[in-house]
Amino acid sequence: MKRYIAIGHYRNSENVNFVIGSTDTRDEFKYELIANGFVYYAILTPKRMHDLLAMDDIARLDDMRKIAGGSRARQFETTIDYIDQHQGDIRRKLYAECQPA
Repeated sequence: MKRYIAIGHYRNSENVNFVIGSTDTRDEFKYELIANGFVYYAILTPKRMHDLLAMDDIARLDDMRKIAGGSRARQFETTIDYIDQHQGDIRRKLYAECQPA
């Protein structure tokens, strides 16, 4: 199974949040997000998120455009800001979910 991180918001809320899940394919993860009412801005692998954090701001914005596709500038900035502000929480949750029970 592969791990994915989605940044976005739930249908009835504009509060940006993140969801971490494990599925066999990215499409399965997208389906689960949509079925649970999560509107995603970007879906990242843990490696991709790590790579984004290592980039400077301009390179990160350019890379987010490639990841998310299209011209949703507000979503790029929102996603980057969210990752910057909550990277510790995302890393802690990723680490906690990788530990044996």
